Amino acid sequence: MSEREAGTVMTLSTSPRPDAAAARAERPSAPAVFDVRGLDVRYGAHHALKGVSCEIHEGEVTAILGPSGCGKTTFLKSLNRTLELAAAVVVCGRVLYRGADLYGASVDPRSVRKTIGIIHQRPVVFPLSIRENVLFGTRFHGLLRGEKPDQIVERYLTQVGLWAEVKDRLGVPAHRLSGGQQQRLCLARTLANEPAVLLMDEPCASLDPAATQVIEDHILRLREAYPIAIVTHNLAQASRISSRVLFMMDGQLVESGRTRDVFNHPQTVLARDFLSGRVG
Repeated sequence: MSEREAGTVMTLSTSPRPDAAAARAERPSAPAVFDVRGLDVRYGAHHALKGVSCEIHEGEVTAILGPSGCGKTTFLKSLNRTLELAAAVVVCGRVLYRGADLYGASVDPRSVRKTIGIIHQRPVVFPLSIRENVLFGTRFHGLLRGEKPDQIVERYLTQVGLWAEVKDRLGVPAHRLSGGQQQRLCLARTLANEPAVLLMDEPCASLDPAATQVIEDHILRLREAYPIAIVTHNLAQASRISSRVLFMMDGQLVESGRTRDVFNHPQTVLARDFLSGRVG
């Protein structure tokens, strides 16, 4: 992999984000971060993905939609090779990340998983303090570079809006935080790994509306620094935060396009029925 493909450090913008309407505004297509071509995946006899081809672009939030069991999470995990941790097999097809084949023989899966970070549906905090959760990947990947650990902790907790809430109890076990706080801690931990892309698998599924709004606000702020792909069952959420959508059904990509176009003028019966609530 080139230096870019291996995960060049990206500077997170601290300028105010535009509102949701502006974030969804039409603009020319940005370069593709992922170019997926004919991807087939199986879990044993189960055919989870069937010939999926699509692109995910720089500077955008891409929402992955579809009913339960349609292959959304499998597709998301195929983008950073956490798929293999669930005993899944890529039968055929390619996943190109900025032109490089992620499943090439010379590619280290650990490097891929660092470069392309993932946030899971339920917060997975480590049985460590808040402080050590943030620093875990930083230490593992050797990213301290002489910087004081406390500076790193403050920087990333501030970026996810958690610093003011926990700065006086950084030594407290992370599991004592609320669900929304734990999810933001997981996001801070992922950002501290200096990823180039963020994947999110229903990050608000277990959160209340207030915590969901906080996470959505951070997604919109992070969009300028990181391409983001998010699996969500929440159509309103997809409408609020995404620029593009991928609609899946039974392991296949049924429809894709700009969020506004797909929501207002779906081109397939399956997408129309799902968006209208008839299926799913």
